[in-house]
Amino acid sequence: GKPPLAELAGLARCPVQLGRGGSDALVTLAQARSIDPAARDIGPHGHNVIVEAPAQVWDWMAASGEPGLR
Repeated sequence: GKPPLAELAGLARCPVQLGRGGSDALVTLAQARSIDPAARDIGPHGHNVIVEAPAQVWDWMAASGEPGLR
């Protein structure tokens, strides 16, 4: 079965922010937002956006305002 992502995110001891490639065929933005209402698309990429566009993912993470990412 699939992992209980909502449950796992709720157990995290750090902020959880979800991002997805805008062309992700496996996870819709609505599904991501059911766990993180602020989830967003990170460019016109597929499911593996971290491999397809690592610089865009880094920029998104750095813009989150979390200390240590700048």
